[in-house]
Amino acid sequence: MGQALADQRIETELGTFRVAFRPGKTLVVFLNGASSFETEQTFRPVIDRLPPQTGILVVDYINHGLSSLEKRAFNLEEEAGVILKIIQQQGAQRILLVAHSLGGVYALHIAQKLNNLIGFVGIEPMTREIILDPPHSGGYQAEIEAAAKMTEKDVLRLFKRRVERYFPPSLAQQIWETSLADERRSDPAIEQRQSADYSAALKRFPNLKLSHDLPVTIFARDFREAEYRRSEYFTEKWNFKPYGSFHYVHWEYPGEIRTTIEELLVREKI
Repeated sequence: MGQALADQRIETELGTFRVAFRPGKTLVVFLNGASSFETEQTFRPVIDRLPPQTGILVVDYINHGLSSLEKRAFNLEEEAGVILKIIQQQGAQRILLVAHSLGGVYALHIAQKLNNLIGFVGIEPMTREIILDPPHSGGYQAEIEAAAKMTEKDVLRLFKRRVERYFPPSLAQQIWETSLADERRSDPAIEQRQSADYSAALKRFPNLKLSHDLPVTIFARDFREAEYRRSEYFTEKWNFKPYGSFHYVHWEYPGEIRTTIEELLVREKI
């Protein structure tokens, strides 16, 4: 297990970011999705398996996790710009981005401004296609049908079982308590505005994609491979790993994701 992460609060014009950080010449930046379960806590099984000399940075988004509510309204690319500054302030020599779900869209913006980015690991990162023109066949249709049969209480019970299954008891309790606190303070108006902006952000930047020569590994359920081959994450150094039975692949396979991160760090060592 690596050195414990420092818990920091960073005041910005958007709000107060909660940051988990460990210094290192090589910095692995973890970018969450946007549900109440998306915090540094759920990345810990991956982080704790990485070598102690590896730098780590995890930023909870404003209005999510352990960060504050917003000081003012903002859009996704504004927040991505603030996170970029936080990354650059760490002074790392090499940076690897690891992004889950909506974190992929943040990563697309951040990647454009990093001249020391050595790779990207996506964990079912959100694609332009899945938001703006989603497929309705095969595994996609099965997922739509399964979701339609579930009530809000069903979903809550399902996630509670998953948290208890994939995390040690003490960490599972922290994750669950953070999620419940996040739900209690949530503002429906803010959630609605941000949800609309996530889709709009993809429309505002139709040509945004990763550099063609960037090493990329995507972890996703097997039925999504063709989608990712068509996506903004496809590069000349692209690799697809068919893992997972649901969207939170890093809950099920933290060891495999750790291995991929270490392989990229070794392969791209300067």
